[in-house]
Order: sequence, then C-alpha cells, then structure tokens
Amino acid sequence: VDCELNGECHSGTCSCHAGWVGESCGELDLLPVEHPYEMPAYGTAPTATEEGLASWGGAVVADPHDDHLFHMFAAEMSLGCGLTAWYRNSIIIHATAASPLGPFKRKEVVLQAFAHEPTVVPLPESVGGGYVMYKIGCADNATTGSRMQS
Repeated sequence: VDCELNGECHSGTCSCHAGWVGESCGELDLLPVEHPYEMPAYGTAPTATEEGLASWGGAVVADPHDDHLFHMFAAEMSLGCGLTAWYRNSIIIHATAASPLGPFKRKEVVLQAFAHEPTVVPLPESVGGGYVMYKIGCADNATTGSRMQS
C-alpha cells in the first residue's frame, strides 16, 4: 500500500504521520472552518460591472507589536489580468487585516512584475530576528533560471 510519503505501511495498512489522514494518508487533517466565506481573504471575483482582482497564495504573519494586526504578502495579477497572466503580470503586494483570515486590505506593492509565490519566514532572535521573503522572479534584478552570466 502506498501511503503517499505521508505515513508508514504496516501489513497493508497506512499509519499516517501527524497532519495526515485517510486510507492512504493523502488528506490533510485540517480543522473545520467555522463558517463559509463568500469572499476570499484578498482579491475580488469579477462581476458584470467591475473587474476582478486575481491573487495567488499569501504568506500571513502576525505583527510582533500588535495582537490585532496581521500582514499578508501575496502575488497579485496586475492590470486587471486573471491568473493565466501570472508569468508576466504577477506582482507582490503587502496587505493587512485584523484577523489572519482576512479580509485583507492592500497597503503597498512590494515588488513589481515579475515577482511571484512569496513565502515569508521569521528569522531567529539569535541573528537579530525579523523576516525574510523568498519568491520567484526577477523584479529585484535577481539572476534567475539557467541563463546566468558568469
């Protein structure tokens, strides 16, 4: 039996690692959502009269100085484009909310196109604390891909 790398097989039965459930350990063990959300945490669905705002992902971190403030860094598709334009129109934005579930309000653009898939990680206090953002793209003149010049 294949436990999808999320558990151990014992006599044909999966024993799932923490965070995974199901016969083959292929389902995340998530807490139930208390109530359904009609709108996303950030972005808007298009209507007949208004353009939508497409976003992808979102790294959320609690504000270290304010228990009621959360920061999200997400990829937003600029110029009213949908998700299919991510590879040329993706920018990284900073948005804030009073809850980690949102709704988040855009504060600023952090990186212009092309910047995508932001992940924000806290740094240990042993190196001074703070945060670091990982992303893909070359909006900050980073050298990416296999065409690096020596």
